[in-house]
Amino acid sequence: MPRPRQHFGFTMIELLVTISILVILAVITIPTVRFLSKGRQTLESANYLGSALVAAKSRAMSDGLAGVVIVRNPNFKNGNGGHRVYQVRAPLPFSGYGSGSIAIVDIANRQASLPVVYDPALLNINDYVQFNKRGAVYRVTNVQVDPSDPARTLLDFFVRPIDPPLPDPTGTGITSMTFTVFRRPVPIPSTIVELPRGFMVDLEFSGHGARGDQFFLNPPPTLADLTNPALDFNVIILFNEKGGVEHVFRSGWGSAPEIPLGPVNFLVSEYDVRLGNDPVLNASRTLLNRRNHWISVNYMSGAVTLSNVADTVVDPLVDKGLALSNSRQLTRTGTTVIE
Repeated sequence: MPRPRQHFGFTMIELLVTISILVILAVITIPTVRFLSKGRQTLESANYLGSALVAAKSRAMSDGLAGVVIVRNPNFKNGNGGHRVYQVRAPLPFSGYGSGSIAIVDIANRQASLPVVYDPALLNINDYVQFNKRGAVYRVTNVQVDPSDPARTLLDFFVRPIDPPLPDPTGTGITSMTFTVFRRPVPIPSTIVELPRGFMVDLEFSGHGARGDQFFLNPPPTLADLTNPALDFNVIILFNEKGGVEHVFRSGWGSAPEIPLGPVNFLVSEYDVRLGNDPVLNASRTLLNRRNHWISVNYMSGAVTLSNVADTVVDPLVDKGLALSNSRQLTRTGTTVIE
């Protein structure tokens, strides 16, 4: 007697139940996967910046001066966010043409006339000059053609209160000395890195010290200014030959160099276009977002550390400044050293 045929498969009800379960699991899982993905991309962005800072510090210890530039992006918070990072290095020092190159130094007016034709590519504001190959190194504050001799360059230099006085063997305040110009660092094209799309260095909250001293520009530069190649609004951090932070520039090489007296902090975050430029929402969402990361640079040793944004006990909606101070303070604990 033949056996009845057996049919294998699912009934329509079983199939609908299975599909419903899969849909429910997807609805539960997708936000988690998206959250983890954004967290991974924020960490990746922070590592890009941290690695650039560590490499610049190492380069400075071998070359004498090097640093990192964070390029402001006009599409991020009106230019108060940056997504492109590159390193800079110092060119070789310049001591004139030949062993007989002598500067005429006006000690009282803090000016020096150099025996070279004025060339902005050779000598510029925020370069440094040293006389007689020893002693203090002075920051150049102005450069121009020497009015008394067009074949020479006249520069003004800044003397800090802690700098020893320049020697005046003639007693006239005018003396002749050899000179060495230490030119400001130039870009290294091979080091240009762009953070993953939609992530940035948040310059509204980045800065040096416990609180305040943000790299925030208010009023922000216009779109025309930010896209003008002749203007420079970028954030620059320079390391010296000992590995510490030499200077910070918050708005390009033409801005006043700042000497930090505390760690330099960079906040790496996701850019949420829905927040626009609302300062209250930005403070709340950014400083309370555990996916975001702080990069902290020790101003004395140059050590670079990374940490997640920790839970601040201060509500940014109540006191933005205190919340920022608290958030920066928490970067000192539980951090990861970037090598």
